[in-house]
Amino acid sequence: MEALNKPQNTFINSTTIKIIAMASMLIDHLGAFVLLPWLQAGNGQVNFETWNSVYTASRAVGRLAFPLFCFLIVEGFQHTSDVKKYLKRLGIFALISEIPFDLARSHTFFDFSGQNVMFTLFSGLFAIWCIEKFEQPIYRFVGVVLSLAFVFILDTDYSTLGVSVIIILYVLRDFRLFQSLFGAFAFIGSWFAMPAFIITYFYNGLKGNLSSKAFYWFYPVHLLLYALIAYLLLS
Repeated sequence: MEALNKPQNTFINSTTIKIIAMASMLIDHLGAFVLLPWLQAGNGQVNFETWNSVYTASRAVGRLAFPLFCFLIVEGFQHTSDVKKYLKRLGIFALISEIPFDLARSHTFFDFSGQNVMFTLFSGLFAIWCIEKFEQPIYRFVGVVLSLAFVFILDTDYSTLGVSVIIILYVLRDFRLFQSLFGAFAFIGSWFAMPAFIITYFYNGLKGNLSSKAFYWFYPVHLLLYALIAYLLLS
């Protein structure tokens, strides 16, 4: 049963998952923040169907990213030596990423209609920290409710679904097969996200060489780059 739940002899370590997740996000945001505005502006009238298909494919590929990042949050939580520092780092980069996110998403410096996904990951981490930290069910419940309320009010990417998935993956962390099945089921409305849990199932538990800081900086930097590209294309 242990071998079934936690495969050991695979090449998929945390670095592999991070690279797949970042590549998926890069392709997804290329479609959402560059290609879509370009098409909507009418610049893709020649071969519109072809470019629209490229856009659709990019968004499908991009569905892999978020489930993988949820899994990495849970793994990071289990291996960090300082959860408060982990929370602080996520929170800081959520704030740093907000202007790049708004620029890429709506071409304005401040758009309060929706916030970036780092806030969702931060809230999910806070929820599982409360579950781990407090023995009394009421405190655990309050922590989870606060996390869900936070992302709902801010209208973050993936919102309450994202926090719920992180909690599910954490609760089932010792049962890899069930973790993968229930994780995939949570995304049943987004079919292209479900294969992410094939990848996580074969995670070998090893860290790899890529620093977690690479993702933190990758997120706002690539959003700024796409915002600039979109501006140049549409100007």
